[in-house]
Amino acid sequence: MEIIRFKPRGKWQEAEVANRLAKVIGYTDYCPPFSKDSGYKWQLNASNDWWMGVDQETGEYILAGRYASQKLMDALKVLTEWIFE
Repeated sequence: MEIIRFKPRGKWQEAEVANRLAKVIGYTDYCPPFSKDSGYKWQLNASNDWWMGVDQETGEYILAGRYASQKLMDALKVLTEWIFE
């Protein structure tokens, strides 16, 4: 599993970020809530392959993909920085 970390600028709510990321990765909606034990609050697709959480210490959002390659995550990092700037 690969992850990326990013910090949205402005007044994005967690649900808005989760919804936007679900659409970016190709799904129309997210499926909250997710297991509190996993460390990820948001399940971003019905297949349970994409999750989002927030690091409470740094305020960074964490996007994780079960089958994502590092190349895909690098591209998503650039895209998230552009969307949430």
